[in-house]
Amino acid sequence: MVAVLHAGRKGLLDGVLQNGVARLKNDYGISASHISAAIGPAIGPCCYEVEKEIGLGFEQKFGGGVIKNRKEDRVFLDLQEAAESALAGSGVAKERICILDICTSCNRSFFSYRRDGVTGRHGAIAWIEE
Repeated sequence: MVAVLHAGRKGLLDGVLQNGVARLKNDYGISASHISAAIGPAIGPCCYEVEKEIGLGFEQKFGGGVIKNRKEDRVFLDLQEAAESALAGSGVAKERICILDICTSCNRSFFSYRRDGVTGRHGAIAWIEE
């Protein structure tokens, strides 16, 4: 079975990944120990500056590792770290989580509203290989 989930800032806080893992467990009988996950490209902590209050909400939910740099009223947030924390908290083994360390703002191959001020679309393909 393959599942593709998208979770940006709001989705991570709302538990999209935890709910996805729960659905795999409850609806399909898949143990979290059998789940492998890939966290795709995302705006990185090098570029994702948010209000301090947003960062504190992430820090409370996902731990201190999600904040990479602090300013007086702003922080730099690591969404991929938050996603890994959400998956691990749902029982997915950390060694079964692969993070593609690509910042969509730094890498001009990707659309980035933060960088360009305009939106675009990304796609994902997932398959099972035996």
